[in-house]
Amino acid sequence: MLSMLQQQQAMMANKLLPAVPTTVPGPLEAAPAHTPAAITSGSLTIPDVSLEDFCVRYRVDEQDKLCLENIEFRPGDNLDDLGIAEWKEAGFLSLSWSRIKSKNQDFLCDVKLGLWKDSDTMQ
Repeated sequence: MLSMLQQQQAMMANKLLPAVPTTVPGPLEAAPAHTPAAITSGSLTIPDVSLEDFCVRYRVDEQDKLCLENIEFRPGDNLDDLGIAEWKEAGFLSLSWSRIKSKNQDFLCDVKLGLWKDSDTMQ
């Protein structure tokens, strides 16, 4: 890089470089943050998938499975309807609750893709 700069300086000193108009680029605009929209179950037909199958497929540990049973969760439920007090009372901590919400979104994506068709089985 240094040698390239030195070559350019030498060329300028010898006036070998043609005069090139310079343009100053305008200010960069920040790209809008893209957050994927959550899939809601309202527009999908949710198959009847057991909690056991959901937990196996999306690798939900036994402790979180028990917490899901406490809130009577069914795969595809709108978890945004639950208040903080409800999921905390069921035994979830903030991080485990975030993971469950993400896994439920994964389930809804799979339903949208047609991967869950028959009751209790993943195609």
